Amino acid sequence: MSTIVIKQNNMRKLLFTLLISICLFNIHHSQYSIGNTTISFIDSSRSNRAIETEIYYPANTAGVDVAAATGSFPVIIFGHGFGMNVSAYQIVWEQLVPQGYIVALPTTETTIFGPDHQDFGFDLQFLVSAIQDENNAPGAILNSVIAPSVAIGGHSMGGGCAFLAVDSLQTDARVKTLFGFAPAESTTNGVSSINSATRITTPSVIFSGTADGVTPPNDHHIPMYDSLVSGCKTIINIVGGAHCYFANTNFNCDFGESTSSSGITVTRTEQQAITYSLLIPWLNYTLKDSCNGFEVFFDSLDQSGATSFTSTCNYDKSLSLNQNTLYPNMTGTNYQWYLNDSSISGAIGDSLVISSPGIYKVLITKHDGCSVFSNSYNYLTTQIDQLNKSNIILYPNPAQNILQISMGETVNLKEAELFNSIGEKEKISIINAQSLSIEHLQSGVYFLRLNNQTLSFIKE
Repeated sequence: MSTIVIKQNNMRKLLFTLLISICLFNIHHSQYSIGNTTISFIDSSRSNRAIETEIYYPANTAGVDVAAATGSFPVIIFGHGFGMNVSAYQIVWEQLVPQGYIVALPTTETTIFGPDHQDFGFDLQFLVSAIQDENNAPGAILNSVIAPSVAIGGHSMGGGCAFLAVDSLQTDARVKTLFGFAPAESTTNGVSSINSATRITTPSVIFSGTADGVTPPNDHHIPMYDSLVSGCKTIINIVGGAHCYFANTNFNCDFGESTSSSGITVTRTEQQAITYSLLIPWLNYTLKDSCNGFEVFFDSLDQSGATSFTSTCNYDKSLSLNQNTLYPNMTGTNYQWYLNDSSISGAIGDSLVISSPGIYKVLITKHDGCSVFSNSYNYLTTQIDQLNKSNIILYPNPAQNILQISMGETVNLKEAELFNSIGEKEKISIINAQSLSIEHLQSGVYFLRLNNQTLSFIKE
């Protein structure tokens, strides 16, 4: 399992603020207006249970029961939170419908007096087929515009019930992803979202606010994530994030949070901007087969100063060097290696033995059919014994705080370059003409390039 914890700093905050601004610009300048219709579906297998559903869909003009836009649009089935009406999730359809998604929100189980989590889970499950049937219903507003790709998600109670629904749909190829906003463990009638997670292989994303006191992450979100058996699952922790900020202002939710959560450091607007800057590319990847969506999703997480995350997905683009062999940390079905941006003839294996300096990378075709370049690796020298033939001597080696340089020729330390073991350039800290401070470096092997020579040393 790969784990990344992103620490907050000003540069990353600036980068992520810029990313969110670009994302929101794209959302507000997207292609579709929002149409709305209400359908009461009947589940004959449960005593003709009526499942009234608010549906928001891409249209050319906004309005109720207006004609849908031309196209084929994936479906997002979304479950509301405990004691919350679907009107509290205006943010959901306002963000997703303009991007070319149909959003369906069942209005069942809104009571605060013992809602039935199991029935609500069954409602979400039932809507997968019920809405797909509208695609072939003569005269239906959504006739011929529904794509056979579905995401099931929800907030709080609805997030937990989404787990119950997806558990029952593991053989349904239309369900491409599961997502939850602060999902709550659901346990009525003997069901359990955490237990359901142990059978879910569907790619999944969980969003969690670290300051959530309504459904504390350690009791709800994290056990649900840990229990998932999906080969690609991610939990995103919004630092200082709240429980109710995934929705619009709602009295019941906000009152409950005011009595339970502490340490909230983001605004509702900020939390929602973070959420949709990540959710939209994830949905583009899983529901629209967008390879770029996957890259944007993980690149955004890597740049974020407002979140931390844990993931088992195949996203790590770094290269590792063992002796003189490079290995990608990302797996794939096909590989093509490059040196200095030119492909290496015949270098199509999952590793590469290198014997000359240069900048290496590999183009990987992943198991999902997407192709991506690894990060570049700057290999600085050919063999370690060549390092020792230099007329420049570094000592002591290993060194702790100060590296001395003994030279048989004139050199200018201001022209020196310092690299770590994976080829990343490090800061040079000059003490005088014959010594460097290495106090700021972490322990490991380093390479000093000086007068067209490359020398190695160990920082203890």
